[in-house]
Amino acid sequence: AGSAVRAFGLDSKDTARVVDVLTKSTTISALDFTKLETAIAQVAPVAKNAGVSIEETTALLGTLSDAGVDASTAGTGLRNILLDVADKGLDFNEALEDINSSTDKNARSLELFGKRGAVVATIIAENQEKTAQYSDTLENSFGTAVDIANQKLDNLDGDLTKLSSAWEGLLLNLT
Repeated sequence: AGSAVRAFGLDSKDTARVVDVLTKSTTISALDFTKLETAIAQVAPVAKNAGVSIEETTALLGTLSDAGVDASTAGTGLRNILLDVADKGLDFNEALEDINSSTDKNARSLELFGKRGAVVATIIAENQEKTAQYSDTLENSFGTAVDIANQKLDNLDGDLTKLSSAWEGLLLNLT
């Protein structure tokens, strides 16, 4: 979360928001924290400069992960697409619509983004509605991390964890 906060140019006060977004993304998509760590590191600085929020970026990564794209390829592919649209003076969403309206999506995506970005761009283009739903969900993810932590602790194992922590605290106070 700390590196994502810095990479997106956010303030430390945004850490809870970032934690909630990242946590929520693991509950709505095939992402997990290891995949997020890998993918976010690849794309975050470019996404920030392109004006793409952490919620939108994470939604795009979730869509790619759901399609079976590995984290490194998703992060690098998305980074390259954002760089290519900027280099060509294209609008990201217009480029996606261009791919979707083409009779040969693979060929058009290849023209726009080359071999490294074509597959990722086609998946994103074909799943814009899903990505938008993910993005909306992530925009409204406030409190997710706390809720999940509370659920994890609301059982016998959680009670034992809390008891163990209290016991360690008592021992530290006695020494």
